[in-house]
Amino acid sequence: MQACIPVGARGKFSYPIHVNAEILGEHINLNRTPFLPYLPELLIRPQEAWLSFQRHKTTGKVALRLTLIKVIQDAKKRGISFIANAHAGHLEGWTFIPISKPAALEKQRRGILIFTDED
Repeated sequence: MQACIPVGARGKFSYPIHVNAEILGEHINLNRTPFLPYLPELLIRPQEAWLSFQRHKTTGKVALRLTLIKVIQDAKKRGISFIANAHAGHLEGWTFIPISKPAALEKQRRGILIFTDED
């Protein structure tokens, strides 16, 4: 099953991302499942979108990738930065970084900022 999620629902930015639920389910670490409900929020209403050329960790190939960033407060009132990467319109991966580690979040902000919800 695939879902096509229109990123940037406010019309300022649009980039459909296909999410393959079967692949996502096969590759998710069980420790990350509590954060899975936040993934649609990140994909539909990101706070930042960056475009950059990135090298794939496994293949070594360089390609243009989209990085989406959103800060969310979880049920325990912790601030968490969620990051998703997409390539050629397909979700490649997602992760989260505690707000207490701002340097780690800054490493995600690379390339050209093409969208921010402050626009």
